[in-house]
This record gives sequence, C-alpha cells and structure tokens, in this order.
Amino acid sequence: MEKKSSARDYNYKKSFELGLVGSLLVCLFIFTVFRHFSVEVTPVEAAQPPLEALPPPKTEQPKRPLAPPIPTVPVPVPENELPQYETLYQNFIDINQDIPALPEKDEQDTYIFIADQARPVPVGGLAAIEKNLVYPRMARRLGLTGTVVVDVLVGVNGRVVATEIVESAGFDQLDQAAVKAIRSVRWKPATQRGEPVEVWVRIPLVFRLH
Repeated sequence: MEKKSSARDYNYKKSFELGLVGSLLVCLFIFTVFRHFSVEVTPVEAAQPPLEALPPPKTEQPKRPLAPPIPTVPVPVPENELPQYETLYQNFIDINQDIPALPEKDEQDTYIFIADQARPVPVGGLAAIEKNLVYPRMARRLGLTGTVVVDVLVGVNGRVVATEIVESAGFDQLDQAAVKAIRSVRWKPATQRGEPVEVWVRIPLVFRLH
C-alpha cells in the first residue's frame, strides 16, 4: 500500500515537471516568433456640435472733428500781368497857393504860423517829393484812389518835426504813403525877419490812376 502511494506521487511530480517545462517552451516560442509587432492606434474624433457664426460686435467709431477752414492767402500777381496805365499816379503840391486856415492849436504850443513870410519848400523842389512818393502796390491792384491832405511842421533845421493828416484818402495805405514821402525829403525852413522858424504848411497829395 505504501509503495503504490509513492509511485503515484512520483508520477504526479513527473507530470507536473513535464507540464511546466512544456509551458516554458511554448512561452519561449511565442516570445521568439512574435517579439516584433506594432499596435496601430486610430484616434477617434469626438463629434462636435456645429458652431453658429456670430456677427461681430458693433463698435461706435468716434466722430473725427472737422478741420478748421484754411484761410486763403492773396496770391500776388506778377508785374507783367498787372494792367498797364499811362500814368500810375499824379500828385499836386502847390505851396504858392493861398493856404487854407489851419486848425486852432493848443495854447501850450509854441509853433509859429505865418502866411506872408518865406514859406518852407522841399530841397530839390516838388520833384523831390514826387520821386519819393510810391503808389502802394496793393492799392494800385485794387484801384484805390484819393486825396490826402497833410499838415507838415518843418523845423528850423529843415527836418520834418511832425505831420498831421487833415483829410484822409479813406485808405490807410495811401495816407501812410503820403506821410512817408513828405518825411523822406529835406526842407528849406521858413524864415521870419531873416531868422529860420518852425512853420506848419499844408500839402495836398492826390493819388489817381489813369
């Protein structure tokens, strides 16, 4: 009885060992044959709901302020395009004529007024003033004319001490041109009893286009 049990155990052990060796051989065979393999992974895209295109938000553009109007500048006209006149201006200075009564001056003024003695005259005669009398270009272009009456105080040294516009031509350009011409010349002073004295003399200047 004891011998049968030992034989059965031996057979069981032998069978287990053979099975274990066979399993190892099978595993080794599989590993050797199929050791190079690859697995292809296919990504699966999840279905997404369609997106609705939304209109862009409205943005209010700031209003750009309007630029101020550009002032226009008068364009000078070349000399060759200006109308030609036979005589640009004509002036009249007659200091030998009867001089109209001059306006009353303040009592503090010490100027001497004479009408029957030697009167002041420009050195070089009337041509000296005519030479220095310039018709303003803008006034000429605009056709401005008029008469300027100027009271002139000639000093004892023959220089113009003061001027006073008695009658304006109505245009400042003509008035200033007349005063400038009178002040630009030297004068022979008036005399009384042989001595030079300060005297007012009235001079009309006429600006006229032909």
